[in-house]
Amino acid sequence: MQPEMKSKSPLWVGLGSKGLLATLIIGSATFAPLLVTPIGKDIWSMILLFVATLVYVGFAVLNDHSKLWRTSIQTLVAIAVVLLAVIIDAQWVVALGLVGHAIWDAFHLRRGQLYVPWWYAGACIYVDLIAAAFLLLN
Repeated sequence: MQPEMKSKSPLWVGLGSKGLLATLIIGSATFAPLLVTPIGKDIWSMILLFVATLVYVGFAVLNDHSKLWRTSIQTLVAIAVVLLAVIIDAQWVVALGLVGHAIWDAFHLRRGQLYVPWWYAGACIYVDLIAAAFLLLN
């Protein structure tokens, strides 16, 4: 167990100062394409959801191969969500997928999954929820 985890739950560590700092960094990189390229929010959100799931696959490959099956299924679900959004032309489906991914992140933090850094999972919760709100409000 990481030293900082002794007194606080993994969920609160991930959502704490390190998660917020990582949110600023990851969030800036995540939302920058909307400001500097002609990419539409529809395409951007689909790419975001897919890439967010691939990061977990990467962490599983690097840190714990036993989690690879779970993270791969999560990526397949994201692909299905993106395809459904394209087929029915509904961005709310991608927003729902992003909220689902935030719940996935919270699950990792709550369970203390060590193959995903606390700061990343916390930042991903924030970025997923902000992106979902952005999709639903625009």
